Amino acid sequence: MRAIYLCVSLVFVLSISVSVQTQSRPDAAVMQDLKASLVIPKHLKWSDPDACQWSHVICSDNGQLTNIELQDQNLKGTLPPSLEKLSSLAVMHLENNQLMGPIPSLVGLRYLQVVIFDNDSFSYMPPDALFSDICSLSSLEDLSLGHNKLTGIFPVSSFDNHPKLTTLNLTNNLLQGPTPRFNNSKLTVDIRTGSNSFCLDDLGLACDSRVNILFSIAESMGAESWKGNDPCPTCLGEIRNITGISFQILGLSGNISSNFSMLTSLKYLIVSNNSLPGTIPSELTTPSSLQTLDVSNNHLHGRVP
Repeated sequence: MRAIYLCVSLVFVLSISVSVQTQSRPDAAVMQDLKASLVIPKHLKWSDPDACQWSHVICSDNGQLTNIELQDQNLKGTLPPSLEKLSSLAVMHLENNQLMGPIPSLVGLRYLQVVIFDNDSFSYMPPDALFSDICSLSSLEDLSLGHNKLTGIFPVSSFDNHPKLTTLNLTNNLLQGPTPRFNNSKLTVDIRTGSNSFCLDDLGLACDSRVNILFSIAESMGAESWKGNDPCPTCLGEIRNITGISFQILGLSGNISSNFSMLTSLKYLIVSNNSLPGTIPSELTTPSSLQTLDVSNNHLHGRVP
């Protein structure tokens, strides 16, 4: 009877030891976040409490995660913000899946060498996510973001100063602003002409100032990206002043941009029947030309300026 008791006690102690060891792995919580944010196919076999035992994942001898290689796995879902805590991550392959939403911040992952996110549906990259401080990823050599739905203006200067980056793919996205012109001789860039929403095909040539205003308005309000360098395609004549904007019934959920006030010829602005939160910017009282402002049927609050 005593022998049985000792045996059971030993098994119990061992099970506690394994559990504590698994929980103490430095990246365990982050990998559980990743698992929770994805729809995991059964063939991946991610049931083990120790993420270092999962398929397509590689850990170092001390239990820190170094590789996530989940390409071609039919994954769905989003990426958790906690990925930036994977301090030893060196390789991240997520290409050819159905991932969507924003790409979370990876800033500060100084061992990260390879990021391949091609052929997914990532739609947004917050300003502090990757581009804003690319040089903090001092080991990065290969960054491939082609064939997604990324929007925004690309910060060329950050990439010109990167010490190791040799490959960059941005083809087939919805990036706006000028077509990037890089001055980094070591960098091979894939941005096929016409595969984004740049205002002009000429490298580095600035967009029309009014188009830049429209870029900022669209980004603030969650509107569809602006295409081309014509601020008013329906206007007649050479003086193509924007006198009216109608953004009604577009399902917009961002904030009403104060930059509407920079369109000095604007006479009417209609943003009704959306899901816009917040308040009406006081700057909209600035343009003397504005005659009609319709913000009805949104989620606005506060005083009318």
